Amino acid sequence: KIGKELKAQYKYPKSDLEYFRDIPDEKNATPAKAMYLYEFSKNSSKMKNHISRIFSATILNLALKGFIALEFTEDKEIKILRTNKTLRAELSQDEEVVLDLIKDAMLGNDYISIPEFNAYATREYDTVFSKMELLESSAEQGCVSAGVFSEERKFLSGKWQKKASACSLGIFLGYAGIFIGLITPIVGFAMVYYNALRNSEYVSHLSPKGNEEQNQWRGLKNY
Repeated sequence: KIGKELKAQYKYPKSDLEYFRDIPDEKNATPAKAMYLYEFSKNSSKMKNHISRIFSATILNLALKGFIALEFTEDKEIKILRTNKTLRAELSQDEEVVLDLIKDAMLGNDYISIPEFNAYATREYDTVFSKMELLESSAEQGCVSAGVFSEERKFLSGKWQKKASACSLGIFLGYAGIFIGLITPIVGFAMVYYNALRNSEYVSHLSPKGNEEQNQWRGLKNY
């Protein structure tokens, strides 16, 4: 009964937006935020599967904003150059992560080629990887600031996930009880676990605004 009520009240209906040809929230959008929201499902995102693509797209975004420049070398390689633009007020946290990483890789020089950057990333793998991991938390924070998540929904979903966790402990204890001759309601725990987990999935963490923007990004890909 509770599951039906949650589904009716909180589960978003399937979007009828098949195509969308504008960039959602273009003023504040970044590649990391876009992918975080595009890949968001229920209560988490799988954007980490696309970190290299996000990184490349962010480099292009930084070039468009004038914080770096791109040019071809005589050998047809791409060079990333420093620029004089230093005021970072218009950059989001995830863009700053990429810009700092590029400037670290330059080692005080005015430019770095893509092969040189690849060599740096291989040599300083631990440092580069730890900074790349910041892209996800930075994108999440940007989405929080943009109001695409609902605290009410997050709390309600989390409550049902905790109930499911408690039931999984009950299932474990029930099985342990079998070996010492106790009769335990394992099936009951299993049913409650299943329904509690399903109830949590009805309540996406996305706010109505976030759900709409996610559908727009998916429609943009279709377009």
